[in-house]
Amino acid sequence: MIRRASSSMSRSMSRSMNSSKSILHIVASPYRGALSLLFAAVISLMSAGLQAQDYDQLIQQAITERNAGEFAAAEQTLRTAYAIPPDKTEVSTLLAMVIAFQARYEEAISILEDALAQNPDDIGLRLGMARIRAYQSLFAEAAQLADAVAQRHPDNVEALNLSGRIALYQQRPGQAVEYFQRAVTLEGDDLEAWIGLHDARAAQGRDQLADDALAEAMRLSPDHIDVRLRVERNLSPPGPVHEWIAGLDSSRFRNIDLSQWRDHFVEYRRQHNLDSAYYVRAEHNNRFDNRDTVIEAGWLGNQRAALPWQLSAAVSSSPDFSARYRLRGAVTARLNEGNDVFGATLLTPSLQYADYTTGSVARLGFDLEHYIAGTALWLTPGLGLVRDEDGDNSVAWTLGINWQASARVRVGAMLVDGVETENRITTDTRSRSAYLLWQVTPAVALRFNVGRHDRRNAYSRENAGVSVAFRY
Repeated sequence: MIRRASSSMSRSMSRSMNSSKSILHIVASPYRGALSLLFAAVISLMSAGLQAQDYDQLIQQAITERNAGEFAAAEQTLRTAYAIPPDKTEVSTLLAMVIAFQARYEEAISILEDALAQNPDDIGLRLGMARIRAYQSLFAEAAQLADAVAQRHPDNVEALNLSGRIALYQQRPGQAVEYFQRAVTLEGDDLEAWIGLHDARAAQGRDQLADDALAEAMRLSPDHIDVRLRVERNLSPPGPVHEWIAGLDSSRFRNIDLSQWRDHFVEYRRQHNLDSAYYVRAEHNNRFDNRDTVIEAGWLGNQRAALPWQLSAAVSSSPDFSARYRLRGAVTARLNEGNDVFGATLLTPSLQYADYTTGSVARLGFDLEHYIAGTALWLTPGLGLVRDEDGDNSVAWTLGINWQASARVRVGAMLVDGVETENRITTDTRSRSAYLLWQVTPAVALRFNVGRHDRRNAYSRENAGVSVAFRY
C-alpha cells in the first residue's frame, strides 16, 4: 500500500512539474534556481515522511513477530528496517535482542557495539549488552552493567527488570522480588515486570502470589510468548529444544598389564517446556575384554520452582561389570540466597540404588553448590554415605571448583575420596578429574575431560575423553 501511494505521488509531482514548465520559462532567470531548490526540498521532505511511515510499520511488525516467538521472522523484518533511519539506536537494540534469543550472542554483541560507537550514552543499548552477557552466563559482568545504569537512573523500569532477572539467574529470588515489585509500582502495565514477579515468586515457592502475578500478565498480553509458555504447560520454548550428545572415553592402566578400557555413549535431550526436560542415553562399554550396553532415561521437573527434582533409571543388557539396574532420585533446595558479599548456596540430597550380580549398593548423597558473589566461580562440595554389596558402610567426599572463564569457555576440576563401585567391586578410591567445555558455535559444544583413579589394592587408571553436543 505504501509503495502504491509513493508511485502515485511521484506521477502527480511529474505532472505538476510539466504543467509548470511554461511558467518557469517566463520567470526571470535569477529565480529559476531558487524555485528548483524549493521543489527539490518538497520532494525530499515527502520522501522522508514516507520512509518514516515504512520504518514505523516495520518496527511494529517486528515487535509483533518477536512477541509471538517468531524470532527469525522478526530478524528479517528488522534487517529491512535497519537501512532506513540514520540513527540506528532503536533498530540495533531490537535486532540484537532477537538475534540473542536465537543464541547467536557474538553477532548480537557486534551490532550493539556498532550502535554504541554512534551513541555511547544510550541506556537501552547498554542494558541490551547486559542482557546478552546474562544469557551467556556471565552474571557478574551483567550485574555490573545493569547496576551502572540503575545508579544513574534508579527509576528506570527496564534496568530494574534486568537486575531482577539477573538475581534470578544467580539463585536470589528474594532480591529479584524487590526489583520486580518496584518496577510494577513505577509502571503497573509493564509486562516484563509482572512475568519476572511470577518467576521470582514461583522460585520462592509462593505459588498463590506467583499465580496472581501471572494473571496480571495475562490481562496485559495473553498472546505474548512469555505468557503462553507459563500458562500452556505443553508448549515448548522458542529456540533450540533438542540436543544430541555423543562421546568416547579411553583408559589405560599404570601399574598392571590390562587390556584397554573404552566407553562410548550417545544421548538425546529435549526441553519439554520451561519447567521440565527429559533424556535418553545409550552407553556401550568395552572393559577387560567384556562388553556391556546400558540404557538410561531420566526426567527433570519443576525446574523453575523452589524444589526442582530429577529421576533416572538405567538397565544393562549383559551386566558383566555394570549394574543390572540402577535407580536415582534427587531434589534441590536453596539453603541461602546470599547477598552481594556471600553468594547463594544450594543443597541437593540424592538417593541411588544399584543392583549388581555381586549384590546391591546404596548411596545417600548430599551435594552443595555455592556461588561466590561477584565472580564467575562456584564450588561443588559433597558428602556420600555408602552401603556396599557386602553390607559395609563407609563415607565418601567430593570437592569441585568451576569457572565460567568466558562466554564460550568453562573449566572445572574435582577431587573425590571414598569408596567407588567399579566392575561390580566396591573399594576405596581416590579420583582426580578436570574438564574443559568449549561453546564452539551457538549450536555446537565440545567437552574434554581427563582423570586419574587410584583403587586401593587394585590398579591406577588414567582416562581421557571427548564429547560433542549439537542443539537445534
